[in-house]
Amino acid sequence: MTKHISQSGVVLTALALGALALGALACSDQTLNGTSDHTAPTIALAKVTSSVDSVLSFSASVGDNLGIARVHIDATGGVTAAFDTAFHSAVTSTSLAFSLAVPRSVPAGTPVILVGIAYDGAGNASKPDTLKLGTGNLAPANVVITAPVTGSATIVGKSTVIGITGTSKVKVQWLGYQTSGAFTSSDSIAFASPLSDSAATQLTMPVPTSTAVGAVTLTPFIRDSLGNRGLGTPITLQVKTATGVKAAAVVNFGSDKRVEVNDTLSVTATDTTGSGITDIGFEISSTIGGPIMVQGDSTSDGHLTSLPRKFNLKIPSSIVPPFPTTVYVKAFATTASGVKGYAKLASGVDRVDTLVVVAGVTRQVPNGGTIADAIYHPRYDKLYLTNIDRNELEVFNLADSTFKSPIAVGSRPWGIAPWPRNPSTGDYGDTLLVANSGGTSIGYVSLVDRSIPFSSEGREVYRYPLPHMRAFTVKTVAATGTNPPVNISQKTPYDFSDRPQYLAPTCRAASAFPSGTTCDQVILVYSTTPTPGQTAPFANEGTVRYENLTTKSSHFFFEQAMGQTAGTADSLEIDRFGVNCDRNGQNCAAGSDSVLVPFQQPLGTTPHVPKFAGDTITKLDTTFYSIVVQLPLIGFRDTTFARSSGNFARAILGEGGAVQGSRVIGFNAAFGLDSTITLSNGTVTKIPIPVIDLGVSPPERVADLTANAFARVGGVAINFDGALAAVRADSIYLFNQDLRHQGTFQTATSGNPGFDFDPRNSGNGITASSPLKSCYSFAASTEPSIEVYENNHFKRIAVIPIKNPIIGPIKSAVRQPSGQLILVGATAKGVVIVNVDPTLFGGASCPP
Repeated sequence: MTKHISQSGVVLTALALGALALGALACSDQTLNGTSDHTAPTIALAKVTSSVDSVLSFSASVGDNLGIARVHIDATGGVTAAFDTAFHSAVTSTSLAFSLAVPRSVPAGTPVILVGIAYDGAGNASKPDTLKLGTGNLAPANVVITAPVTGSATIVGKSTVIGITGTSKVKVQWLGYQTSGAFTSSDSIAFASPLSDSAATQLTMPVPTSTAVGAVTLTPFIRDSLGNRGLGTPITLQVKTATGVKAAAVVNFGSDKRVEVNDTLSVTATDTTGSGITDIGFEISSTIGGPIMVQGDSTSDGHLTSLPRKFNLKIPSSIVPPFPTTVYVKAFATTASGVKGYAKLASGVDRVDTLVVVAGVTRQVPNGGTIADAIYHPRYDKLYLTNIDRNELEVFNLADSTFKSPIAVGSRPWGIAPWPRNPSTGDYGDTLLVANSGGTSIGYVSLVDRSIPFSSEGREVYRYPLPHMRAFTVKTVAATGTNPPVNISQKTPYDFSDRPQYLAPTCRAASAFPSGTTCDQVILVYSTTPTPGQTAPFANEGTVRYENLTTKSSHFFFEQAMGQTAGTADSLEIDRFGVNCDRNGQNCAAGSDSVLVPFQQPLGTTPHVPKFAGDTITKLDTTFYSIVVQLPLIGFRDTTFARSSGNFARAILGEGGAVQGSRVIGFNAAFGLDSTITLSNGTVTKIPIPVIDLGVSPPERVADLTANAFARVGGVAINFDGALAAVRADSIYLFNQDLRHQGTFQTATSGNPGFDFDPRNSGNGITASSPLKSCYSFAASTEPSIEVYENNHFKRIAVIPIKNPIIGPIKSAVRQPSGQLILVGATAKGVVIVNVDPTLFGGASCPP
């Protein structure tokens, strides 16, 4: 079909090219001078992110030395369409925007191929530019041949191993190749469930004995779980006959330049004589030309003339630590004729690569997806990571550094936290709490219930239904046309998303810390995932709340917004609506319908004060109690981070968003609701329904920290007893439980959200708890490293080099029973686990 879209100065239609060419030539100075135009225009297609899944958006950047006449774009694959853009004036450079509607019948992830050509007035055509898109705003599937490289030789009567990797957002089901040219063949492999976002395989390609010398083209292909088939970039191999000459194989190898001790090294050998490969491997030394410290090899029967292999480096502790350490690696192969050869440089000398060995172990998430949050459970010695895309908890066993069977949970799990057991020691229960941000529930994951077929690692046994909370502002206005004047109340509702995001469980113990050893009430502080559909002015703004999981009661954080805006006074009302209640709002699944904050509460009576001339009323006036707020301050920008202290006594919340001036709020679970108020005459009166939680930071403290640490918040952390907390911004700002700024870590880089205290860190670094077990903390970096700080003197004391930069939160934990301190972070290549060497900061004690 043809799309007709109008833009300023451009008409998109299907006009005759001849007429367009004449019009463009008539305006060409070169043509008037009798000079022909042979310069072709250029075109570049680019993807444009669309906010609607049913629309594919892209752009075309076009240029020509004299003038563009026409742009033509064809779409094939999941959607078929054609676009023609005609220009009626001299335009030498422009960018065009296009949108392509996708029928609902086309599955997400279906590839759409766009081919664009630009023409100028002289009839010159650009080179076609191709863009591959996927429907549903998903990247199209991709497949490549990783070995051998194009131009390599393959021998008649022998076999070549073909390495293929593929990726697809809708999971990889098949990988394979097909050949054309000197001979035709194909092979493929199907992957079993659960399918992954990425897959790799090696397939053996035999060369028939009847094959003539020549070129053979290999094209990789991929088929996703929806049945979509895509082709990758082909390579060409040269088919040759065996020569019988004794010669070394051509060896190549590669790895990342920064490696971990158990990282992989890829080695490929190609024999061009027809003898075949019998051995392939690598050698590592600590100095160039020095003794071999590590050697690995793999044998073959000599039938293969091209052989790729992956090796585990297994760098021993005799070489590392300390980190970083430099090592030198060579790769070799031996042919069936007994000739051993090493990888060579272009000059013919042996190639020696320099590798930097760094700390940590990185493991890819087995089936792909996005990790949002993580927690380490000491009793099970395992990491539990929320995978938003797969609705699962990934389970990583530190004992053998492997991922175990995942635990299925609710929709889009985001935050994860433990059930508090012992507030004195910070011990966890056997239940994990998971924020199902794609719904409105908190998942309870039992690590004791491991009944199959759910998971051998645990299962979600309950989903706590979070209530709906609705805020109102109430203003008293004078009604028109009444005598005497009558005041009426104007009530304006504000709806927010109730979907949970980050979690911070706190504990109201039977007795105060540090003597309390049981958790009387579990109070779960959480932030919410905002949506565009919330009532103005709160579109895409979250909220902060807590849910008392023991008493099934709720609180909506408004304390930070208390106060009056100039020219207005908004009285607040907040209503709670339970889930699955009866018609009277009772017998709900969790709690009941209730008014959390009434907009007016009667406190008592006083003698009547006349309000207008002739006011002779003799009855008593009633004194009412209301909460007045600055309405815009109720909401929080997306994303608002939440963390609880190690003893579950306190929580810290940091407002996200890509702007400075973000707010930070503290919460102390022990304080509870304020049940009294002191009137102007000094009388202390009980409030019928207590509404202000004294544990929430008041507005003056929130404003004080914002003024002292004016920054964009990228993450928050809090130490064991909650005496010291921090926000990650352009630097790291530390503050006490009253939100008083204590000091700043001048980090080497900014822009990374990862920061956490040593789990044993307690006190505020000045009036430290006794005994002071640790004053250390850890900051991720945009560089591949983790910075170590101490908060007595706010100094960086060490840097731990790792393979890839951490791009999300970082968590620290102490493994039991060994006491080994570990750090966990998410990188672009997977999850990294780092064993922290205590000699980095002189053991477990802090500097005086």
